[in-house]
Amino acid sequence: MSLVARLARSVRQAHRASKRHGASPFRVVIRLAALLLSKGVRPADAIRYGLSDPRLPPGRLVGCIGKMRLRPLQRRLSPLEHDVLVGDKGLFYLFCRSLEIPIPRLLAILDHPLSIRGSGELLRGRGEREAFLARELPDECVAKPARGSGGVGIRVLTRAPDGFQDDVSGELFTPGQLCDVLRSPRRHPRVVLQERLHSHPELARLSGTTAVQAIRFNTLITHDGTCRFAPARLKVIAGDQLIDNLGSGRAGNLVAFVGSGGLLAGAVAFAEDGVGLRWVERHPRTGERFEGFRIPFFEEALTLLGRVAPLFLPLRTIGWDVAITERGPCLVEGNSQWDPPNYVVPGQSSRPWEVEMGAFLDALRSEAAHSPVNAR
Repeated sequence: MSLVARLARSVRQAHRASKRHGASPFRVVIRLAALLLSKGVRPADAIRYGLSDPRLPPGRLVGCIGKMRLRPLQRRLSPLEHDVLVGDKGLFYLFCRSLEIPIPRLLAILDHPLSIRGSGELLRGRGEREAFLARELPDECVAKPARGSGGVGIRVLTRAPDGFQDDVSGELFTPGQLCDVLRSPRRHPRVVLQERLHSHPELARLSGTTAVQAIRFNTLITHDGTCRFAPARLKVIAGDQLIDNLGSGRAGNLVAFVGSGGLLAGAVAFAEDGVGLRWVERHPRTGERFEGFRIPFFEEALTLLGRVAPLFLPLRTIGWDVAITERGPCLVEGNSQWDPPNYVVPGQSSRPWEVEMGAFLDALRSEAAHSPVNAR
């Protein structure tokens, strides 16, 4: 997109934001400039999260930070040369399995020219890969790019009479076709095949689906070895999707805030016009109330991450996705470059998680300032 096109889009977004906030375009533009300079929040992100509202007092923004300010802190605390430990899901799952960390059962890692079964045996060439898919895959599984993010490229596969159906796209594949589409040499050269998890029955009752709805935990290992947690968030599937990613609101999913003991405090969704967030009291499909809903195995998930996070040093800050299944918490993935959770809900009253996130960011800045690792 050209500079002129970007500027034109920004002007349109600012005008739309001014109408939503009931403020003049000039005040909104001033607000956007202030957010960019003080917190590194880009205008498009500020509008999407509703931070562009001039009526929001400064105290409501203590837990907000832009990617351009967050990324240097993350690189200083989690050196890029070690990111492969979480950035490559194949290596991540093998590492977790070696330490007996609960993860989805690994079925295979498909690469070229060699692939491996989850049990460790090699799959040599296309013929063995195709035979493995045809004969050894369970009736349902998940395929995901080893270096993917944001839910892009994930396939939920169910065995069909002549092959497999991708329940995300609805496409049908023979084993041979699946062998070809799973590996895209340019986009996804390496693919992980794993067990398909199902949510705990209580989470299924909340959202009307057994698809995984992970809890996002951000952790920070401080200089004295303490594992510090940011406020947790439950990624809630709102419709017929099988993937819980928010996707900047495009997927229609929600984010619920998790308080002490795993009690939800409410949920938000991106507004349909792309300006700000809207408060959601009940799940749109089931009618279940978010506030007061208790996430099962939440304390066990905290205990698990308190044990696991130090094992990934020197990565000191990681964003974890944890699935809650009937068996308990299960680690789905980790991200050293986690995105800032700039969720400021409508209204003038400060929310507990905003204050807690502000304290977590202060700790992140303090630890980064005293870290001996040079940012790259």
